[in-house]
Amino acid sequence: MKKHINKFNLRCKEVNSEEARIAVMKGRPCLSTFKLDKKEWYNFRKFFNENPKGILTKKILEKPNNEPINSNKTGHAVVLTSIEENNLVFLNSWGPSFGDKGYFRIENENVLDSMKFMDVFFLKSDLKKEEIDYYEKYHLNFIKQSSKFLTENNISIKDLENKNEKCYKCHYSNSFKKFKLKIIQNHKKNDDNDYRTMKVICPKCGKELELSKISNELRLYLYIEDIVN
Repeated sequence: MKKHINKFNLRCKEVNSEEARIAVMKGRPCLSTFKLDKKEWYNFRKFFNENPKGILTKKILEKPNNEPINSNKTGHAVVLTSIEENNLVFLNSWGPSFGDKGYFRIENENVLDSMKFMDVFFLKSDLKKEEIDYYEKYHLNFIKQSSKFLTENNISIKDLENKNEKCYKCHYSNSFKKFKLKIIQNHKKNDDNDYRTMKVICPKCGKELELSKISNELRLYLYIEDIVN
């Protein structure tokens, strides 16, 4: 954490589970750590191998198995990425073949032993002048242009979310509000630079769509939704 927060001029602090939930709902990822013994690790892996989208509970984790008893616990780090109605969603580091394409769900923060959370954030005072200037020039300019487009064409966000778009891959039509904007963070080996790309996820086939191949109205709607949320 110290290595990366200094590299990207970020801050971090340990928070409780409620503060972690609030941070994630505001769009900030939370580093999370926990510890399991050998029997618990066996149940952890087995459950998500058999139930990729399942919700792990304390009862399932502690289910008796044939693994030898070992009181020593080993730690692991994951990232809390979202809060769903009845569970917490984490991104693991074992690749897309694990769980739900690399993600897994637990009932609550009490399922995994010794769970801790680290909020990662920055303050406006941490930003360089050129970073603030870039934000104001490009991000705020986009908001202004979007507002102008909506006003001139007498269109509201509610109007947009009820419009339909046909996926160019599966050819099914769905309302704008069902499409999702996905931000992909890429990092090349031996390269200090991160590369961010955006894709749109079709609610029917689940495939990634190129921004250049969807309507400008859908693209605008997804951008605005991402900014608001």
